[in-house]
Amino acid sequence: MNAPSKDIQAMLVADTAVDTDAFPIERGSLQEDAPNCTGIFDVPSGAPQLTMDRAAYEFPSIQIKVRCADYDTGWAYITSIKDSLHGRANEQWNGTLYTLVQCLNGPGAMGKENQRTIFVVNFNLQRRLP
Repeated sequence: MNAPSKDIQAMLVADTAVDTDAFPIERGSLQEDAPNCTGIFDVPSGAPQLTMDRAAYEFPSIQIKVRCADYDTGWAYITSIKDSLHGRANEQWNGTLYTLVQCLNGPGAMGKENQRTIFVVNFNLQRRLP
């Protein structure tokens, strides 16, 4: 299975309601020179399921950060990400079955960096091989 951030990136790019052209996505960082950007981070999560047959059922977590020059635009964009991902179930991406994508918290502003606001939202995932 891929890193969860790779599959989540594919989900967001495929969703026409999420403007990934205006907010380019990087995994593991935020683009330093982009005025508006998105970063997807694989963060610590729950342990994989432990079964006698060693089935690969995982419970990873991701954090998505958005940096934007305009507060209202950034808020609308990170809300579109939350709306796109929250509640997805039984979808296959890059050879992995995502049985659930669950938002843990609504978007929040985390402060400013270079006169740009950073927003964050967190997700728990449930996935396994198909």
